[in-house]
Amino acid sequence: MFRKCITMLVCALGAAATANADNLITVWDATGTFNLDQFARSVEITSDGVFKIQATGDHDGLGEIWSITVAYYVTGTVEVYILRRPEEGGGPGAYDVRLLNLSGDATTVIQECRVTHDLATDGNVDADELAGPMEVGHAIGHDIEVTGFTGTIECNSMRNLSVAGSSSPETTITIHGAYADTIYVNGPLG
Repeated sequence: MFRKCITMLVCALGAAATANADNLITVWDATGTFNLDQFARSVEITSDGVFKIQATGDHDGLGEIWSITVAYYVTGTVEVYILRRPEEGGGPGAYDVRLLNLSGDATTVIQECRVTHDLATDGNVDADELAGPMEVGHAIGHDIEVTGFTGTIECNSMRNLSVAGSSSPETTITIHGAYADTIYVNGPLG
């Protein structure tokens, strides 16, 4: 009886590890430090720097990222890209990114965010600046809260956009479907 319990436990643990093996998060060309937890599908940025993140998996080759955050003690500038490596064809870097919260003491910039399905289903997108393209194949599930907006947004549906600072003349927002509420910009938009 004792051997059967141990065998079943090992088999159960092996199945859990195998179930997660189809989703692999990679941080490439990083110039700073980070904690990567494959099981929790999360990236916690622990220093200033540039971080290019992708997830591969079984959604047409792309995987899920459940959380990208910046540790509360980080200062300096943090730049985040969610995209696929150029040598792998470039383009979208994840199927879903559930939480993209870069709030804290660091100056945080979303340089590029390319997701084929959903973004922000577990909380707001929060950063100091949205500088590059944010292309989401389906929906942006929660609000986008930034201080500066010099990039572009393209999606099928989204919630609120709040820009506390200003935007650039090149700023564009393209929503191919439903829009939930308000766009608030404290300054000129485009």
